[in-house]
Amino acid sequence: MEARIQAGEAKRENPKTEEKRFLRPAEAADASFLLALRNDPLVRKWSFHHDKTCLEDHKRWLAKVLADDNRHLYILMAGDTPAGQVRIDRNEANEAKISYSLLASFRGQGLGNVIIALLIEEVEQNLPEIRALTAEVIPGNTASCRVFEKNGFACTGRMETCITYRREMERTDA
Repeated sequence: MEARIQAGEAKRENPKTEEKRFLRPAEAADASFLLALRNDPLVRKWSFHHDKTCLEDHKRWLAKVLADDNRHLYILMAGDTPAGQVRIDRNEANEAKISYSLLASFRGQGLGNVIIALLIEEVEQNLPEIRALTAEVIPGNTASCRVFEKNGFACTGRMETCITYRREMERTDA
């Protein structure tokens, strides 16, 4: 896995600060950052799991995620600063479900589009076994709905509890 995944010039630089935006694989040392993000009130509001998590439980969860070949967790970097996280969980059909979140100070800057575009590039370049990306969004989270739609995901269902999205990955079998 590459240490840095960067999108095209238009996506990886903030015109105001010219800081690079890229994904890097998460590591155990990111536990505190990820916990703060997980326990952020707005992240919890739009999450399917609303309860706060304690550091011990979070560290156990993170260790399992990092050890699981079917799960990939990345940190979105804005220059030298962690700005968010994105995770994919691959199932037996080689479809990967996305979960992402951004720090409050980085919301409203178009980084939802950046993090998903970078993830798509990572999957295209380094995870050829993944045939499709999927996402579930809580109704009312219009920002996340727009992010997925802008990044080529089709809405595949609307239920009372979630809106589902899907993007087929373009693959050429050898």
